[in-house]
Amino acid sequence: MSVSGVLSLGFKELNDEDLHKILTKLSITNPRERRARKCRRTCGTGLGKILANIPSNVWELNVVGNRNIGDAGMLHLHLLPKSVTYLDLSDCNLTPLGIERVCSVLKTNESITRLIMWGNKIGDEGAKYVADMLAVNKTSRSLCIMGSEIGPVGFAHLSNALKQNSTLRSLDTGNDDEVGDEHIQNLWPGLAVNRGLQVLDLMNSNVTETGVGYLEKAMRENVHLEEIELNQPNNGFIYCTLGSVWMKIMHWAQLNRCNRKLIKDVNSTDKQLVDAIVENSDTLDVIFFFVRNKPELCKMQYSTVPKRGSLHSHKLAS
Repeated sequence: MSVSGVLSLGFKELNDEDLHKILTKLSITNPRERRARKCRRTCGTGLGKILANIPSNVWELNVVGNRNIGDAGMLHLHLLPKSVTYLDLSDCNLTPLGIERVCSVLKTNESITRLIMWGNKIGDEGAKYVADMLAVNKTSRSLCIMGSEIGPVGFAHLSNALKQNSTLRSLDTGNDDEVGDEHIQNLWPGLAVNRGLQVLDLMNSNVTETGVGYLEKAMRENVHLEEIELNQPNNGFIYCTLGSVWMKIMHWAQLNRCNRKLIKDVNSTDKQLVDAIVENSDTLDVIFFFVRNKPELCKMQYSTVPKRGSLHSHKLAS
């Protein structure tokens, strides 16, 4: 249940009042007071055992599957201690009202880096609250809202958030066979200009070649986006069904990974940049880097066929 800072309370049939008591106990910072505070009325119950075994410094709180927590339970999130960096509220029967309460706390929270809320009824209205939170939150690095009944309008809200947020690194909006090309069309403007997101998970969606075309366009324009996870629930892995369009996505993903790996100093002269990359990278990485960042330097004259890992036989065209 609790190991070294991890408080895993999934599927314990907890309700909103139970969560209140747990968060109240977590919010106590004085060790003596924490030990002295006992819940007499729940001493012999499951909740009593939970309260008696809460770790002293919780960094992960998981209450997945406790559907009786509901929207009312989100009124108590302000009690979360600063030590909590990982919060899982999945399948807690949250509606847009509960999502609004969560996002209100996250707007000013400077501790939680990973938020998981899959399986709730977020919808387009809830997605707007999530988007408004992301527009101002500078701490969250990973957000999972898959399988949450978000429509094309909700994806447009998320797109607007991505235009303003530069700290989110992973976004999971998959596991929903209602997610299709219109969703991706509405998401791609934000994806194209975002300057932080590296992984987008759209697994188990119904995106076709049209939607993948928008993803390819976003990845081509966004040097930070490195990975898109995508397959179709009824047709197997999309990599096998979309052919050349998916290959373009893989191509841009490779360029973006090389870009993040290789760029050293944007203020360097071209010669200094080339020398630094040649010294620390293999031939393929250098070419990828040039294609993405310095296409004018791709014109090379080959005096001999270079060995892998060496470009000393390459001469930049004048």
